[in-house]
Amino acid sequence: MNTFERKEFAIVVTGGSILSFVAGMINSISLSSFLSVPVTHVTGTVTNIGIDFARTNTSKLASHFGLICSFWIGSLTSGLIVQDGAGNFKLARSYGWVMITETFSILLGYLVLHNGSILGQFLLAFSSGLQNAMASVYSGAVLRTTHMTGILTDLGTLTAQIIFKRGKAKDNWKFGVFIPLFLGYILGATIGCISYDRIGLHTLWIPAFLLGCTGTYYLTSHFVGDAINYFSELENQERMLQIQKEANEKVEIIQDFLLKVDDKAKKVDKLYKDSNEDENYSPQAQNIKYTSIPTTE
Repeated sequence: MNTFERKEFAIVVTGGSILSFVAGMINSISLSSFLSVPVTHVTGTVTNIGIDFARTNTSKLASHFGLICSFWIGSLTSGLIVQDGAGNFKLARSYGWVMITETFSILLGYLVLHNGSILGQFLLAFSSGLQNAMASVYSGAVLRTTHMTGILTDLGTLTAQIIFKRGKAKDNWKFGVFIPLFLGYILGATIGCISYDRIGLHTLWIPAFLLGCTGTYYLTSHFVGDAINYFSELENQERMLQIQKEANEKVEIIQDFLLKVDDKAKKVDKLYKDSNEDENYSPQAQNIKYTSIPTTE
């Protein structure tokens, strides 16, 4: 990896691990609370809908159907904001807006749940739909952060490739992405449960804070980067101007030196010509010339 690729890889792993941690914590809080339902994925909820149909349990059916609709609306909202829900990874400001929206939905869900209403579960499901639809493809690796089914499946297939190709699989680097996401989810679930047992629903402030900070970073990183580039360009321009100034001064010194050399060369040439003329027109030179001419008698 070059420097840019290492930086991009670090951003993917760090950001993905934070999102997995948040999802694990939210799901753990929901399951540990009086809600006792998962909100970060819908497979179990869809199963419950089938059970509710079979047992004609209309109250639970409405609740489970509401969770699915909330998750779907969250995914829809995320797709409208990002407009590239399953595209290649890019550090876009739209991700920041999704995370800020998710932050407010978690806080609003906290307020509703704190007042004893189960409607807060729909807001938590909405926030999970927002996050899950924000998944990206990074060098062929699909990044999902609200459930671990896909991550665990990819880890299994990668392990099979290593066994089959004797550890020389070209996608070994994906372990460095999937394992942190998997561990982040488990860690979030663990801390979420421990925190809920101690401070209850106030635990929801933790994922909201993390998402708010991460979303703010995504929103401002471009401005900060542009500012850094701007000042770097100014510094480079000043440095180039200084170099150009020093070069011009040295050129002037060389030109002055060459002019002096040229003047001295002209003086030497003039002295040489003058000395030759003196020799040609001196009386001794004339006598030599005359005596050297043969005479006829």
